[in-house]
Amino acid sequence: MQRYYFDYDDGLSVVVDATGTELDDVGAAQREAIDTLTHIACETMPRLGIGTLSMRVRNADGKQVLDVGLRLLVTRTEG
Repeated sequence: MQRYYFDYDDGLSVVVDATGTELDDVGAAQREAIDTLTHIACETMPRLGIGTLSMRVRNADGKQVLDVGLRLLVTRTEG
């Protein structure tokens, strides 16, 4: 098991993970980051009108191993 840290950025604030989560490997960290970011996006993007969210994943040495991002784009077209 390895410890991974998930830092969240919504363009307005950055939340740095000081605790981390123990996971099997970087693939598990990727799945965790996507699941977490998707959940946060469902809660915050429509309510706050935020269009971009990102999560940086660091390993136990502090090295960034993943960068995961979501972008919400709404384009109105007149019909």
